[in-house]
Amino acid sequence: MALARAYNTMLYKELTSQSPRLRGVALLPLQDPAASARELERCVGELGFVGGMLSADSYYLLGHERFDPVYATAQRLKVPITVHAAGTDMTDVGHEPFPKFIQAHTVSHVFAQLRQITSMMFDGVPVRFPELSIAYLEAGAGWIPYFLQRMDEEYEKRGHAEAKLLTQSPTEIVHGHQIYFSCEADEPLLPQALAYVGNDRIMYASDFPHWDHSYPKSVKELADRADLGDDAKRQVLAGNARRFYKL
Repeated sequence: MALARAYNTMLYKELTSQSPRLRGVALLPLQDPAASARELERCVGELGFVGGMLSADSYYLLGHERFDPVYATAQRLKVPITVHAAGTDMTDVGHEPFPKFIQAHTVSHVFAQLRQITSMMFDGVPVRFPELSIAYLEAGAGWIPYFLQRMDEEYEKRGHAEAKLLTQSPTEIVHGHQIYFSCEADEPLLPQALAYVGNDRIMYASDFPHWDHSYPKSVKELADRADLGDDAKRQVLAGNARRFYKL
């Protein structure tokens, strides 16, 4: 918690306080959800941050009620919670770590997001906190139709026994609640993902300044795509982020 508070304070002092164009998202450690809820309150109320971030790749499952203080605080403050990987070590979901970075980097974001959306969905976080906005970030968008359909099938077979809070399928919950995703500008399955969840649910992300980003080229790549309509481009490039973060 001390490290997270120091990071969030640094983010404010060194960056977000220097320009109104920069907005911060609070880093919230998973070990003490009650303290993280208080930190979210501090960051939003005192530092002007526009949301909180929970790490996807960890021992913890974010659907557990231990995280309810964070979700309740975010809902009360009307700020979103984002789920984002914190690194590339996947030993929390397997006993033998990948020996090569290329292997770990390939799966870390995606595996972590699939794990956490499964936990949060079937433990009813969107139902228990119906006004909470949630985003699953930096795993691309191509997995969304496949995995939501997979969860729908599981819900159809076992939802009555093991996901009793849900009265709708996971796909219907995504459509009816404020659940968002991010995309890569050049991924070929982006049109299919948008068709499945709607133009209003997927956000462009630059990934700047990481070594594997393509910004600013990625903005032009998305804007020039012939397989996306003008409304989809406007929403993905700007409108959805404005709405999600209440900018």
